[in-house]
Order: sequence, then C-alpha cells, then structure tokens
Amino acid sequence: MKTADLSGVLLDYWVAKAEGYEPWAGATIPKGEFMWKAPRAIGTDIGWVTHRFSQDWAHGGPIIERKRIALQWLAKTREWDARCDSASGSFTGYALATAPLVAAMRAYVTSEFGDEVPDPGDIRNE
Repeated sequence: MKTADLSGVLLDYWVAKAEGYEPWAGATIPKGEFMWKAPRAIGTDIGWVTHRFSQDWAHGGPIIERKRIALQWLAKTREWDARCDSASGSFTGYALATAPLVAAMRAYVTSEFGDEVPDPGDIRNE
C-alpha cells in the first residue's frame, strides 16, 4: 500500500508500529477493533491504549512536535503539506491530505517505512 493513501485505522496502525506499540493479538484490521500496548519509553503505565493518532491531536500532536513535522496549507490544491524533518535538516517524509493531522501522520509513516507498506488486510495482528 502507498503511504500516501493511508487513512483511518490503517494509518493509525502504521503510526502505532512506528511508535513501537505492540498490537493486541485479538485485534483486526480494517474494522478498527484494536488496542496497543504502549512501550516502556512512552510512559510508566504499560497498559493497553486505543490511540487514534490521525484523528486525535492529543495523540498525534506530540509526534508532530517530537519529529518536527512542518505543516503548511496549500491554498491552490486545498490540501495540507506535511514534511518530517531529520537531524541533518533535510526532509525524510512528505505527504499531502485535506486534514493536517492526517498529512502529518502520513509524513511520519513515510519517514519511518518509506513510500509503501505491506497491506495488513483483514489479518489478526502479530
């Protein structure tokens, strides 16, 4: 699947993978019935979470700040342009979307996994 086409549950799935979360074994894609086990580096509570990174600023916003993702409104195309910065100052991920949080999370996934990711289909997560 092209990272530029990811949205909803599939986009959240790949953001969670990039963040180091472990999927719940009973979860299914694309229904969105999944939970994530937070890695120790994220916080002290190692419980199950249901983060929707591309839909909730409380979950996606800290990633934008930490990864220095630049957002810009493109009036001509009526889309948000998102670019993920690297330590060297170059961009490692780029994406467009009609919603800024979706564009930012696509850019993040692109920076971590490239322009394409495997389609998890309707599988049970590992």
